[in-house]
Amino acid sequence: MLKGVRKSATRDTKLEALQWIEETEQAILSGKHEKVVTMAFSELMDKYANEVSIKKKRGACGKNKDTSHKPPKHRQCVLIRDGCETHVGKWRDERLQSVSEGTVRREWNLLSSICTKAVKEWKLLAKNPFSDASKPKEPEGRDRLITQDEIDQLMQVFGDNIKSVMGRVGQVFLFALETGMRQGEICVLKAEDVYLDKRYLKIRGSELGAGKTRAARRDVPLLDKAITNLERVGCDFKLTLSQIENLFRKVRKKANIEDLHFHDSRHYAITMLARKLNILELGRMVGHRELKMLQRYYNESAEEIAKNFKLGRLPFK
Repeated sequence: MLKGVRKSATRDTKLEALQWIEETEQAILSGKHEKVVTMAFSELMDKYANEVSIKKKRGACGKNKDTSHKPPKHRQCVLIRDGCETHVGKWRDERLQSVSEGTVRREWNLLSSICTKAVKEWKLLAKNPFSDASKPKEPEGRDRLITQDEIDQLMQVFGDNIKSVMGRVGQVFLFALETGMRQGEICVLKAEDVYLDKRYLKIRGSELGAGKTRAARRDVPLLDKAITNLERVGCDFKLTLSQIENLFRKVRKKANIEDLHFHDSRHYAITMLARKLNILELGRMVGHRELKMLQRYYNESAEEIAKNFKLGRLPFK
């Protein structure tokens, strides 16, 4: 080790080895090799939390929704040094034993962002160790499409009392089915963002949580049922993300409906809206800039497409 830099190599002969040592020492002394920083990866995540995450927008509950510096249920304790790429593959394989590929991909993106910051601004890494490792394949998109019978079952459990938290969560679910908006977007919606006379609302953009994409700023047109929902609750659902998530799980269980997530409401909305809007209008409404993403959320069956075409329900002929 020289001036905090540790280098090693093998050569075929002693003469070649001595020549390599001389060249390497000269490079270190001339500053061509940066000093290796000995820091635990968990410390790097804490640095990111304190200097980056804390500046990001807060969520609906008033708490910082970016927890990217601390992936769920585990912390990386390896040291930052040359060759730490090998730890990435080991971490990936270990995580895949306990969580889905989608979860690993989200955590991968977050950790890679931290490393990019460490390379470009903090100069703690020479390169991003995630750049040369193999990222898990993107999982197949869900094709679960909620039925009208299931919607009726859920609403029967939610009830119609909008003065109760349970009733308002039911209205949020119906609103999501009509607009395709995410839970986080609905939680931060305020009365001043709603323009009922012009039949649209404004999404100002928000952080949606660890590993999730930032909600795009956009204007969302409102259909009749969505307007009715907003009029009933006064254009502000007054709910937190945890209230929606917890009560939806309880209602789903009580209604005996399996394999249904709240986010499936977005699949339903995009599939139904595709019958009324062209692809550009649909993409703008739901905040998807790529056709690939719209395709992941469009879950109409071939049988239904043929039926809708025959009945004239699609926005083309």
